[in-house]
Amino acid sequence: MDKDERELEQKTIKVISEMPESVQDRFKALYILTDLRSKMNDAFFKETDALEAMIKAKKAPHLA
Repeated sequence: MDKDERELEQKTIKVISEMPESVQDRFKALYILTDLRSKMNDAFFKETDALEAMIKAKKAPHLA
């Protein structure tokens, strides 16, 4: 996690802690789910890029 991500996370936690207690749990859950989705998207794009590179390498001899 880089500096900007840490700052954003700290700001988000501060904003959530300043909300009424009746909604804090909902926003915490949304924050956790959003973070999980972000990590899944990162993994997806990493795997997609690797797959595209592999396919491009296999096609290269035929396209040259």
